[in-house]
Amino acid sequence: MENKQLKDNIVGERIQSLRKERGMSLDSLGKELGVSKAYISYIERGERQPGRNILVRLADFFNTDIDWMMGRSDIRSSSEEFAIPRLQPIPVYSCISCGTGLWVNEQPEAYTGAPDWMLRPSKDYFANPAEGNSMYPTIENGDCIIFEQTENVRYGQIGAFSLNGSYYCKRLEKKPDGSFWLMSDNEDYDPIPITGDDEFRILGAYRLRITRKGS
Repeated sequence: MENKQLKDNIVGERIQSLRKERGMSLDSLGKELGVSKAYISYIERGERQPGRNILVRLADFFNTDIDWMMGRSDIRSSSEEFAIPRLQPIPVYSCISCGTGLWVNEQPEAYTGAPDWMLRPSKDYFANPAEGNSMYPTIENGDCIIFEQTENVRYGQIGAFSLNGSYYCKRLEKKPDGSFWLMSDNEDYDPIPITGDDEFRILGAYRLRITRKGS
């Protein structure tokens, strides 16, 4: 069974499809799972099979059934068998900086929607249009970024952050010396240090993006 799955590459194709639906790069998905982008690439090309632990984490992150990812079922999520997929309304606030910092209006300006199966149940979400290219190629200027509301973000994960009244979409990193930084994916942008004197808050964790092309 495993050899047939490896030959047909059902697992890899479905993981790649899920990743692209979220607008995620190999690197960003790898960081979500705590593995290298090369490992994700091997899985997608059918050169390696993910272990049970990785499959469980992928299923949780993408809100899908493991049997569907492995090609054992045509039902993507157990809820699909009994419910008509619907869009979950998500409030959209003003632009968040993928650059050097912006102030964000705390009242929603509009609403967007995302299919239930793309979001985790019992979680709250908010969205911001991206302004700037500091997170390119993971996030592009003009993309609508959907965040899961939380005060906890893993190191290396993309999130929404408030620093001294300005709002950023960056990666939170902890250096070996114990210092904390907001990091960009685009190397043209300098890291932003977070000091003990700063007013810093974690607002949310990146879940997916709606691109300007609508993909």
